[in-house]
Amino acid sequence: RDVLGFSFTRATVSEIVRRLQERISRGAPDNLRYVNVSTFDSLVTRLLVLDIEPDKLPLGYNQRIRYFLELLESQKIPRALEELTAVRTLFVDELQDLSGVRADLVLSMARLVLDHGGGLFFSGDPAQAIYDFDREGGLTGHQFIRRLIKLVGSDLITWRLKTYYRFHNPALEKLAKDLRESFGEDGLQAPSIEVLPNIRENIPKRPFEWLIEESQTRRIAVLVHNNLEIFQLARLLQDQGVRVDLKSRSTFWPAWMARLVWGIPGEHVTEVQLKKLWFRRVADRVPESWGDALDFLRQTGTFQRGYLFLRPLGELVREHVPPRPSQEAGVFITTIHQSKGLEYDTVAILEPTGKNLSGDPEEVRKLYVAATRARHELVLLARKQEVKAYGRKDDYRHFHRFKKEKDNEFLLHGLEDISVQNFWQCPNHMSAQDWERLINSEQDRWWGEEGLNRTLVLPWSLNGNGDNPSLIELDHSVQEDLKDLVNRHSLPRQGHLELPVRDLVTVARPHPGDIGGTAGLFLVPWVFGWSRVRLREG
Repeated sequence: RDVLGFSFTRATVSEIVRRLQERISRGAPDNLRYVNVSTFDSLVTRLLVLDIEPDKLPLGYNQRIRYFLELLESQKIPRALEELTAVRTLFVDELQDLSGVRADLVLSMARLVLDHGGGLFFSGDPAQAIYDFDREGGLTGHQFIRRLIKLVGSDLITWRLKTYYRFHNPALEKLAKDLRESFGEDGLQAPSIEVLPNIRENIPKRPFEWLIEESQTRRIAVLVHNNLEIFQLARLLQDQGVRVDLKSRSTFWPAWMARLVWGIPGEHVTEVQLKKLWFRRVADRVPESWGDALDFLRQTGTFQRGYLFLRPLGELVREHVPPRPSQEAGVFITTIHQSKGLEYDTVAILEPTGKNLSGDPEEVRKLYVAATRARHELVLLARKQEVKAYGRKDDYRHFHRFKKEKDNEFLLHGLEDISVQNFWQCPNHMSAQDWERLINSEQDRWWGEEGLNRTLVLPWSLNGNGDNPSLIELDHSVQEDLKDLVNRHSLPRQGHLELPVRDLVTVARPHPGDIGGTAGLFLVPWVFGWSRVRLREG
């Protein structure tokens, strides 16, 4: 625990751990195994449960971080404080993306480490600060950097890395350097408005038909500007028979993992027991064979010497992401924001429109991020009429279609738009046993319905659910959209949602507990696409 590393996503954490393991296998010191790398959210949860009962923690990640900061400042979490004061080096990746409550968290921890004689190591590129929209009124990425420089003072040492190792194409390297230079040496300057049009002219433009043809023989990553464009482009390509994979903010583990180990107590399961469970619970519903599943578990490191170890399995799902997605021919679609930290052989950027053409500094930063994802080839993809720019969101975060009728449509993009916290927070009016039985029956129902291409009906009410909460609820941001929609148009305050279920996935509860067994893995629906809001009087 002497070295504590922070990153934004489980994908980046997994990549850092993988690279450390590779270094160790090539002869690096074995003590690299003890470097603690975590996301901000998971570390805060782990530290809080050292002093606080898990059921008393706030449900949302941002709320949980604020709660942690309050307790840390008032010194009401002594065990967590003891662990933090033992940190000798704090390492933070992508510092330019620290904003809002996470910026406050890192500044507080940096002060703590410095006060106890430790050191700080931050890496990032201020020119790639594109997450300020998510700061909820707190510090921007650039404000955080300036606060950090002031905190360190005269002890600050800066290294500027000027060699790009990603590119296998000299033209791409020159493009990246030209873009980077437009932000000034410190990356904090606003580029001139001429930069974006000039750069766009130097990226080869390809028609939409090029994407359909090329994706038959190789894999192409298409970077778009928002979630609506992901949905529209995916639907258009699928209608043309193109294989399409989508990138959400997180990558999830296969559903059969939760189905296989749900409710199992103890520390481990033997291979013989696991095989029986496989054929009783899983085998008739998945394309994988028992041998495939066993190989997968061996690769995770949680199956060793004939046993599957349940606590490490839960920690793996909670802290990391599965192995990299398939590299089969086809199209991989994600937003520019979600592509941070990733790289691809061929990248197609969906042609900007509207305000993207104005040379806005933030749009140049986005283009810089997108351009630096490509290893071999970068093109600008012509926009089809069916892929509209930005859609109609008005003042909402999620609504793209509102009709002055009783049905309204909005876009949900993955598990992050719904809340599954009720899986591990038993309501007061139920016993833990009854709650676990309810969870088990719902998971059985989802599994029996196969989860794929189904509609999940979810009751909602802005007056609260009373004593009948659902296992799945709306995320806070979706609730706020519904509240605005209802108030603005004097609509009923209750109804139900029809959520498009794309698949089932495995998630882990954010802290150890009894419900769900030792591993604490749960089967949940993964939703994506147009969701219908139905309103009812009452």
